[in-house]
Amino acid sequence: MKLWIDADAAPREVKEICFRASERLELDTVLVANQRIQHGLRGTGVETGGHGTYGVREKQLFANSLDRALTRARRRG
Repeated sequence: MKLWIDADAAPREVKEICFRASERLELDTVLVANQRIQHGLRGTGVETGGHGTYGVREKQLFANSLDRALTRARRRG
């Protein structure tokens, strides 16, 4: 199983959590970067902005959700 991470859009904290989870579960990790999507959106006038604040609570919720999802996926096979 591979864990794919959006290298452009994911906050640094999310990437760190994903790397720790993939290391602990011995998963391959793939960083995906696709600048063309953002450039295409901006070229049409879409305001892409950035992500909101990412506090301690959000990090914990994300880490717990990711752990549950990866554990279920590994059990399935």
